[in-house]
Amino acid sequence: PVDVMVAFSLPRPAIHLYALSLLPAAHAMCSSSSFLKLIPSLPTSIESALAARGIDTPTPIQKAALPRIMAGESVMLHAETGSGKSLAFLLPTLLRLHDGGKMFVIAPTRELAVQLANEAASLLPSPNAVQIVAIGATPAPMALLDAITVTCTAPEMLALMDMAPDVAGVLEAVIRECRVVILDELDTLLPTDTVYGPRAAERKRHANRKGAEAPAQMLLRRVLEACPAADLQVIAASATVSRSSRLKFARVLRRDPLARWYDAPPEVIRPLELSAQDLSKVPRAVGVPSCVRHMFVRLPIRIKGMPAKPMKLKQNQPGKRRITLKQKRLERLRTAAAATAAEQAESIHPLLISLKAVLDVVKPASALVFICRSSGLTVRRAAKQLRRINVHARPLHEAIGLEHDPRRESSVIDAADPLLAIDDGIANQIGDSLDSSVMLQLRHRAVSDSFSRLIQPAPLGANGQNGKHDGEHDEQRRSADDRDVECDSALGRTGSFAVESGATSMMADAVATVAGNAEGSDASGRPLLLTFEDMARGLHFDGVELVVILGLPDSPSTYLHLAGRTGRQPVLNGTVVTVCAGNAFSQLEGWSVCLGNVVFEELRLPALKNAIAAQTRSVPAQSTRSKALKAQDQIVQVR
Repeated sequence: PVDVMVAFSLPRPAIHLYALSLLPAAHAMCSSSSFLKLIPSLPTSIESALAARGIDTPTPIQKAALPRIMAGESVMLHAETGSGKSLAFLLPTLLRLHDGGKMFVIAPTRELAVQLANEAASLLPSPNAVQIVAIGATPAPMALLDAITVTCTAPEMLALMDMAPDVAGVLEAVIRECRVVILDELDTLLPTDTVYGPRAAERKRHANRKGAEAPAQMLLRRVLEACPAADLQVIAASATVSRSSRLKFARVLRRDPLARWYDAPPEVIRPLELSAQDLSKVPRAVGVPSCVRHMFVRLPIRIKGMPAKPMKLKQNQPGKRRITLKQKRLERLRTAAAATAAEQAESIHPLLISLKAVLDVVKPASALVFICRSSGLTVRRAAKQLRRINVHARPLHEAIGLEHDPRRESSVIDAADPLLAIDDGIANQIGDSLDSSVMLQLRHRAVSDSFSRLIQPAPLGANGQNGKHDGEHDEQRRSADDRDVECDSALGRTGSFAVESGATSMMADAVATVAGNAEGSDASGRPLLLTFEDMARGLHFDGVELVVILGLPDSPSTYLHLAGRTGRQPVLNGTVVTVCAGNAFSQLEGWSVCLGNVVFEELRLPALKNAIAAQTRSVPAQSTRSKALKAQDQIVQVR
């Protein structure tokens, strides 16, 4: 009461300064007991696990969602990127499943499925309790019976359900035990088409009736039909939940055969301060955190939207001689020889030269690079070209172990890659006791450690936001002993997953070795990962300082999710640089209002134009005659 009286006796500007002066003391009093107030039955083991990760105080969306999800209510979470939505739906649902039951987590990408599996495994006593169904990770059907949480992508889960009858029978038993279904990134899983013009309402109703179902919608419908539990809980989450997405979600649940949500569709839960606003007067209810800086680089040239397609053989026309098998073989050799010569003579893409210039100027401690569809680049092609200019960016799917066969010809994996030796060592020592899901969790944890070891959450400063530690990286880095303890507790000596101490030590050393070698890092030692723009949904790595977007994103919502990979807990600041070719920067600036009135600043790189011109001149142009001679030599050798 004395503090309140003092505050009200001050003028308005002084009230703000006085409130800021009280923030450090208020933060010091906050602890994991705040989670206990929301969830009184929170086990001590989970409380300790949250404290070890530096999670002491619930975020606004967690304060609003935890009690209602814990009560078994079906809801839809709507909050900004990096606000803690994953923990908001994983923590209470896993506690509800303590007495039995299973949980399905549906993600739009395999990268997000692996990340959510790693998050769930950190809250469970056994990593075998979490299974992943995605491209590159298909567990045995019997392993799903022992799992508590199944994270999946919808197409792969449907393909697994349509396999042999014995496999389908096991999956039906798994689905019957389901008690929670989570759809992360709802607007991507249940896409909606915008219809304009005359008779738009009628055409939209016709499309909803006759249109093909999305894979996630088909999977959700099959789960609802096969699961008879009256207390089945359905949770959706996204930072860009539009009105059309909410209506489609409610329409899908209304078709439930048991009519569990016919009269009570899931309610939207937002942070308390956002719920008190009049959203009709706000350009976008949820946007990028205000602490993120938005910049763009103007390229003086235009970039083709799509890569050139390989030339195909023309179809035989009537009256002309047929092409023999030998001629087809020679034609394939000639085409392959020309493609090889063109690849050797290919100049570095201007967007990749711009990326190197941005990294040299900004000098971030960690970075994520997203390739947009408008650039015409692929992840593999970009990784190969970046290595030629000494920028060692690793594709995200390869870093977390989702490459189909890492030992085959890869864009960035070398023969001496430590991950290959680690995988072989674990497989030789443990054998079949370590399944693919646990291996993916290890790999993802190692990549996450390469980011988190560079930062350390600092207490709230005078501005009320988390600050960065000012010490050296060596002081911020966790010791190997701490990592071993975390691995022992996560990979565990308890539950159904118990291995020999030597095997556990081997796995702990594997994670520590990969983290120590800065997996996914470039030559300077900074974590640098490369992926496509569609894979940005839900990705989280601690302390990403820089996000580079190559090309113009598809839409403002896509930009919001790309930019939202930085400015996340525990470091609430970051920079987003978009490299725009031609006049694309004007369209990017036009998105300012619908992104929440963000301000775009131009990052000037005076030497960029000369660097692009120099790279173009440094590549010798091969004549058509030289390519033809090289192809002719190969043809002669075949003959």
